Amino acid sequence: MSEEVRTRQREREAVQGSEYERALEEVSAFIERGKNGTVVVRDEEREWELCRQGVVKFYLVKDEYPDTVLQDWFVFAHDIKKQ
Repeated sequence: MSEEVRTRQREREAVQGSEYERALEEVSAFIERGKNGTVVVRDEEREWELCRQGVVKFYLVKDEYPDTVLQDWFVFAHDIKKQ
């Protein structure tokens, strides 16, 4: 009886720029941010911004502050001077 010999072939290389690879990178960045991100955001770490509705200070915004743990919340203070 002869034994069957199997050899493992090399896995395919990742296709750079593919949608699947980009999705995997986003998931791994999401997990890493959740593990190592900033939990406490202090008032003095953020600046006031002038906008159409008044003065706003954003504490948590997904794309603006990528160092925070919470990634899907918008936390801000809104100072309205009239009405």
